[in-house]
Amino acid sequence: MPKNVNQKQAAIFLETKKTLCQYKLEHPDYSKNRLIKIFNLKVDCSTVTKILIKSDQWIEKNVFGNSGQLTKNKKEMFLKINDVLKEWMLGALATNCILTGKILQMKVFKFAEKFLEENNFKASDSWLEKFKKHHNLHHIKIHSKANSVPLEILPEK
Repeated sequence: MPKNVNQKQAAIFLETKKTLCQYKLEHPDYSKNRLIKIFNLKVDCSTVTKILIKSDQWIEKNVFGNSGQLTKNKKEMFLKINDVLKEWMLGALATNCILTGKILQMKVFKFAEKFLEENNFKASDSWLEKFKKHHNLHHIKIHSKANSVPLEILPEK
C-alpha cells in the first residue's frame, strides 16, 4: 500500500515516547503498527522504530515539568536557565522595568555562567527570537513625551 503523501506527521512528546517504550517492554509481541494505533500516533513505523531503539534513554527521562512537553531531547540545564530567566523577566515586568533584547541576553548569559558547568550556552539572536516568541514578547516603542501634549488641543471623538 503506498504511503499517503498528504498525511501530516505530528511531533511526539517525551512523555509519550517514555510511555510507548514502557508499554512495548510490557507487551514485546505487539507490532509497531499496533502501537501506532494504540497510542493514536500520526507517524510512520520507522519513527516508532527509532524511538524504540533509544528506549533506555526515553525510559530514564524525567518527564515532569516543562521538559515533558518537549519533543526534542534538550539539555535540562538549558531548560532551567530559560525558566530562571522567565521568572526574573516576570518580576522585572511586574515592577514596570523596560526590557530589551540585549538586557535579556546579558541576563541569561549571567544565569548560564552561574548554573552551567560547561559554559557552552550561547545567548544568540536566534535563541532570543525563540524565547520572545515562546513567551509572547513584543517590541513596543515607548514615546517619552506622550504626557506632555495638552489635552485641549487633541481632537474630540
